[in-house]
Amino acid sequence: MVEEFAQTVESYGEAVPFKIQSRADLISESTASALKRAGCTEIWMGVESGSQKILDAMDKGIKLSTIIQRDNVF
Repeated sequence: MVEEFAQTVESYGEAVPFKIQSRADLISESTASALKRAGCTEIWMGVESGSQKILDAMDKGIKLSTIIQRDNVF
């Protein structure tokens, strides 16, 4: 879906810069790349905690091991 969005924006030849908020576990390298092509300049990601015990207690359904540090994707 994000790839289709990027392709549609590219077909118009001009992207309007925008920022988004997302969960860290929903952003892959390919998603970040497509968002960048569509004009995204910044992604704010929330993890809530660096403790797996706290994440489990909050019932977040996310594992720290799935959060990968990406240096300078944008």
